[in-house]
Amino acid sequence: MYAVNGPSSSNGKAVAAQGFIIDMKGSGEIVSFFGSKASTHLGTPHALALGPNGSSIYIADISPYRVLKLMREV
Repeated sequence: MYAVNGPSSSNGKAVAAQGFIIDMKGSGEIVSFFGSKASTHLGTPHALALGPNGSSIYIADISPYRVLKLMREV
């Protein structure tokens, strides 16, 4: 499963927005992160969608207004 969080705070510390890949067939644990590199930094992600064959993720970011396309690394 793919998920994104918006920027938030925890215990008074800022938590940056990022994406998660969650193993739903096994442990239910987070197995990977995305969107933390400078070139793909997420501001306020709002929604995501997968490309037709699952090799790309599209993320709607509302601050700044843009759509990011991330490609799966092979």
